[in-house]
Amino acid sequence: MKFHHLSPEEGLEFILPSSENKTSTSITPRIPEKSSYEHDMLRVCVAPTVWQCLLSIPRCGILYIYRVETENITKPLGKVGDIDHTHEKWVTDKGIIRSNGRIELINIGFIDKTIFLYGGLLNCKDQNKLPLPPKDESCIWDVSDDGVWTTNLFS
Repeated sequence: MKFHHLSPEEGLEFILPSSENKTSTSITPRIPEKSSYEHDMLRVCVAPTVWQCLLSIPRCGILYIYRVETENITKPLGKVGDIDHTHEKWVTDKGIIRSNGRIELINIGFIDKTIFLYGGLLNCKDQNKLPLPPKDESCIWDVSDDGVWTTNLFS
């Protein structure tokens, strides 16, 4: 199955179990900073599309887009308030171990998540006006030759 993960870290190549030391090219499952009411399971959050990832990220700035292809994911545990919009899934230590100890991250570009984009996504979410997930994300994104993604969602 294909999922996406967004990170402010450039050059990531793998998701490793939390028992491994994080390197400059890897991430490990953790509890996200802004998840005080969510389950305390260590995880890497993924979603089916880039725009669904953007919905759940509270920060702005450059975010690198990684594709994650694995069958070894789990449904979130506990209360995840935006799951109806994000369709978030988790990569956990158990899933990583079932994937021979690491899951590849494939960098497919980056996006500059501006205040405008963040505010627009939240406004759509709050009004329950999000579009259905497109079969082809090119319905929403323009990708330039240098890998910069821009949205057509609000045009």
